[in-house]
Amino acid sequence: MAGVKVTISGFIAPLGKSAEDQPYPAVITGTASYTGLGVGGGQDKWLVQTYWTPETGWGVAIIPGPGHPGVPTPSKK
Repeated sequence: MAGVKVTISGFIAPLGKSAEDQPYPAVITGTASYTGLGVGGGQDKWLVQTYWTPETGWGVAIIPGPGHPGVPTPSKK
């Protein structure tokens, strides 16, 4: 899986409880990735389906699959 380059600017807060354990500024740079995320989002309860229409050509739809807790309901507005 590809990672995303990130920079975090903030403070390190030591876990110690002595008077000398004060937060100090820090910058952390590196690569972040989401463990278990794969093509299609890594959610096995969604299906990726291709479709074709004469008006738009080929497309891809992500739809709830078997075992999905609920199907989203379109707005009636």
